[in-house]
Amino acid sequence: MNVVAINKGEVDKGQLRPPSQVMRLARLGAFQADRLSFVRVLLRRMHRDGWSMRRNYFDLDEKGRGIVVYGVEAPAADIALVCIGHEDGKTPAEINYSFVLYDGIPDEEELDRLRKNVELLDKGRFSARDFVLCRAERNEPLFVKTVQNLAAGKQPNLETLATSGHLLTTTAFFSNGKLGLADFERMVRIPGLSGPFVSEMLTLFLIREFSVDLVEHLARQRKPNQAARLTGDLRNAIGVGNSADLGLAPYLINHPVILDRWVVARETAIARVTGLNTAASDEVTRFKTVLNRACVAVETWQTLSPVQSDRIAGLREGLEQLKEQVDSFGPHWWGSPNPWARLVDWVERYCSLETQELVNSLILEPYPELVDTLAPMMRAGEEPKLDPAMKVARLLKIIERHYAWALAIDFTDPRTHHFVWDFVPDRHDAVLKIRNESDPSLREARLGMAREVVHLHTALIDDDGIDPQTVRVSAFLRRRPDMRAAVRRVQTIAKFPYGEIRDNILHADCDVSDIVRCKLAFFGATRFDPGDGKRMSALFFQGAPSASELTLDVDDWAFPEWSGQTGSA
Repeated sequence: MNVVAINKGEVDKGQLRPPSQVMRLARLGAFQADRLSFVRVLLRRMHRDGWSMRRNYFDLDEKGRGIVVYGVEAPAADIALVCIGHEDGKTPAEINYSFVLYDGIPDEEELDRLRKNVELLDKGRFSARDFVLCRAERNEPLFVKTVQNLAAGKQPNLETLATSGHLLTTTAFFSNGKLGLADFERMVRIPGLSGPFVSEMLTLFLIREFSVDLVEHLARQRKPNQAARLTGDLRNAIGVGNSADLGLAPYLINHPVILDRWVVARETAIARVTGLNTAASDEVTRFKTVLNRACVAVETWQTLSPVQSDRIAGLREGLEQLKEQVDSFGPHWWGSPNPWARLVDWVERYCSLETQELVNSLILEPYPELVDTLAPMMRAGEEPKLDPAMKVARLLKIIERHYAWALAIDFTDPRTHHFVWDFVPDRHDAVLKIRNESDPSLREARLGMAREVVHLHTALIDDDGIDPQTVRVSAFLRRRPDMRAAVRRVQTIAKFPYGEIRDNILHADCDVSDIVRCKLAFFGATRFDPGDGKRMSALFFQGAPSASELTLDVDDWAFPEWSGQTGSA
C-alpha cells in the first residue's frame, strides 16, 4: 500500500481527493484555516514547550512614538520583537509602526541600529540577527474609538470590536534574506522556529500583544487616573489585520513541492476523518459546537468585493442547511458506517465551494490525535533536480497525464494570455499586469505554467530529430535549452502532483487573489476580503489566547463565541 501518512488513521494515496478536484483555482480560493494552519501549530508548540513572554523595554510617548521590546523565552533560545513607533515625517504617513523579530535581546546600540534602518524603508540594511521585518498602520476608526473609551474608563463595545477585529494592519513582510535579513536556513536552526513560517506567525502574535498594550498606554496618557484596561473577551476579540498584495501568489507557483506538501497534509487529515467507521458522541458534540460557532462567525464576515459577498451569502445559506441536516441526525446515523464521508458527500452535492471547504476544516476539530501529527509533513525539503536521463517518451506521458487540462486550452485565443507577471528587479518579485506586447520595459516572469508546458509538449512532438523511445531529455535540452525550466517542472509534478494549480493563471477571467487566499488560509488567516482585487485583507489570531494565557487551553479558539461585557458604543 502506498501510504501517505503514518500513525493512527493511515490512508492510501488513492483515498485522497484527486488533484484534478482539489487543485482548481476556485476551490483553492475557498480554503479555510484549520487545525494544521501555522498559527494553530505555533500556539500548540508554545503551550507544549512552556514558552513565556515579557516586556523587556517600554518607552512610548503620548502619541505612541518610541520603542517597545517583547522578550520571548523559548526552549534554548531567547527571541525578541522590537516595536518602533515612528515620529511624524520619518516614514510615509500610512506606516505608523515597524517591527523586527530579533535573535536574542537587543542592547541600546542594537536598538539604535534597528531604528535607523527601519526608517530607511527598502533602503535599510539588516543583519543575520534580524529574522523578520514588518510594517503596520492603525485601523483608525476602531483604534481611535478604543482609546477614547478606555481613557473614559469604559470598555469598548464587544460587537464592534469583534466585527472589525483588529487595531493594527500589517502591510509588508520581509524575511529570508531580503534587505540583509537572516535567511531561512539560519532561522530554522533556532530552537522553536523550525517549520514553515513560524517566525512570521510569531511576529504577528507579538504585534497583536503590542496593539493592545499600545491603546491602553495611549488611554493612560490621556487620563492616567481614570483609564481602563481591556478585560475578558474584549482583549481576545482583537486580532491583527493583514493586507497583502498579489505579489504573494508567485510563491506557491514557484514552490510546487511546498504547495504539494501543504495540500497533501490537509487532504490526508480529511481522508483520515472521512475514513472513520463511526463517530463517538463526544466527537459529534464537538463538531456541532464548532459548526454553531461558524454559523455565528460568518455573520460578521464583511467584504468590499461583490464576488466575495456572493460567496459569503452562499456560505451562510449552506451552513444553515447543513445545521438543519445535522440536527435531524440521530445516534443511529452517526453510528452507521462512514458518517463523516456521508456528511461531506451531502455538502458537496448541495452546497457551494465555500461551504464545502469550511466543512472540511470543521470535521477536523474533534480529532487532534488524527490531525495534529501531520504538521511535520508540511515541512518541504529541496525541490527535485532535473533528471536528464529520462526518456522523452516518459516525459510526454507525464505531460499527457498531469497536464491534460493544459493541453485542452486554446492558446491562440488572446484571452488565454491576457495577463503577464512583470518581474521588478528592485523589489525581487513580480507584479501582475495586463499584457502589453509593445512595452519595452516588460520582463516577463514565466509563471504561466499551463502555457509553458504546452509549449514544451509542442516542441517535443514537432521535433523530427527525436525518437521519443530512445532519446533522453539531455539530448533534447541540448537542442532546446530554453525548455529546461519546463522539463524540470513536469518532472517535479510527476512526483508531487498536488504542486500544480490546474488553471491558466494568465487568462482574462483568472482571479489571482484566490492563490493569495489559499496561502493565507494555510497560515491561519480568517475573514478574507479581496476588496477591489488588488490586495487581500485578512485577520490573524482573533479569539486566540493572549501571551499571558499560554498555559491554558490554546486549541479551542477557532470560531470563538463572544460573551460577557458588551461595553460602550
